[in-house]
Amino acid sequence: MRYRLLALDIDGTLLDPEGEIRPRVRQAIQRAVEAGCLVTLATGRRLHSAREVANELGLQMPLILYIGSLIYDTLTEKALFYQPMPSHFLRQALTLVREAGLCPTISQSPLRGEYIYLGPSEDDDLYTRKYSEHKSRVAMIRRLSYDELALLKDALLISVTGPSKLLPLLTEVLRGRMECNLYNYALRHKTMADLYGFDLVQPGVSKGHALLWLAAHFGIAATEL
Repeated sequence: MRYRLLALDIDGTLLDPEGEIRPRVRQAIQRAVEAGCLVTLATGRRLHSAREVANELGLQMPLILYIGSLIYDTLTEKALFYQPMPSHFLRQALTLVREAGLCPTISQSPLRGEYIYLGPSEDDDLYTRKYSEHKSRVAMIRRLSYDELALLKDALLISVTGPSKLLPLLTEVLRGRMECNLYNYALRHKTMADLYGFDLVQPGVSKGHALLWLAAHFGIAATEL
């Protein structure tokens, strides 16, 4: 059976350990496109950074972003599929993350500027401070009180950054107290070897679910993915 839609993750799939796209990967994608296969990206990344990768590869398909919370068409600059966090979910998740002594980062929809929201700077841990000071993010960082963060509109993703040992802590804090999906992934950093990101989204949100929606949008069966 010929595949009609190919969805690729960016980190750990398209990019090598140095963050580069190797020639053989580019060639494989080009062959898929030439064979008539639609190729897109399915990632936890924001639109800004995912768009850069898509442009580098010459991809023009709608992108699956924020672990499936958003499908965004870069040709029309419109959202095709959109699942922002309900206010009660955002409030409860922030409360539990703070109870664990961790610093939450909230990613807001590109429909509202794609800002990255953090709590007061005096509460930053080492990981959050380094995250907020990275040159690729500085212009997008916004600071609010935790009460204000809980009222944020169009939040798509709550993230925590830190060592791998945070995974069992987060899992234990969340277990039995709220329904959510928790994803973890290694991050590249020059001075921190054990650095991970932990993304929390509402139930039902996943790249797989978004991919099925996108396939149906183009009249493609699940067996052709």
